[in-house]
Amino acid sequence: MSRHEGPTHTSAPPKLPATLRLGAVHLTVSDLDRSVDFYEDAIGLRLHHREDGVAALDGLLATVTGEEPPGKANPGLIVGHVHLHVGDLERGLGFYRNVLGFELMTFMPGQAAFVSAGGYHHLGFNIWRGEGVTPVPEGRVGLRHWTVVLDDPEEVEAVCERVLAAGIATEEREGGGFLVRDPRGSRCSLSPPRASRRRILRTSP
Repeated sequence: MSRHEGPTHTSAPPKLPATLRLGAVHLTVSDLDRSVDFYEDAIGLRLHHREDGVAALDGLLATVTGEEPPGKANPGLIVGHVHLHVGDLERGLGFYRNVLGFELMTFMPGQAAFVSAGGYHHLGFNIWRGEGVTPVPEGRVGLRHWTVVLDDPEEVEAVCERVLAAGIATEEREGGGFLVRDPRGSRCSLSPPRASRRRILRTSP
């Protein structure tokens, strides 16, 4: 099997629109002060607001060759791509490609797969921590959920229908859209555009 072929798929999978973009990434952290300092000082995010153990921060630090990096990130910058551990590549493809509608870009047998919408590398998932590794328990430090933003609410509804048709449960999200778990339990929120494209930090319970 070549690096780019991936597992055999007999029927044409659905496709997400090329206008897709990634939205907020929600993280659970153990020390909010330390995490906010890191994302502000080392990464260049700006603190948008903070209350009740939750901090929201904007764009990522952009480094241009030959120029000094700015002290703060450009507010127009957004999350470009996300990497996940899935435990099983074929099950990961079955969900992210065959159900959600990402297109396979690169498949590395026994290692990783990279998928996109419209040719851009939006998501990479791997088994580098090992196959079948137990998912992180709910509420532990780490990724809480990540967000896919679709411009057309009808596209969100179409993806939701595919998810439900595959027998996968969803959770309704405030403001439209829904949240779904991949086969390993990682949570992805799909929604129409919202004003917020921030990285969210929450302290663990």
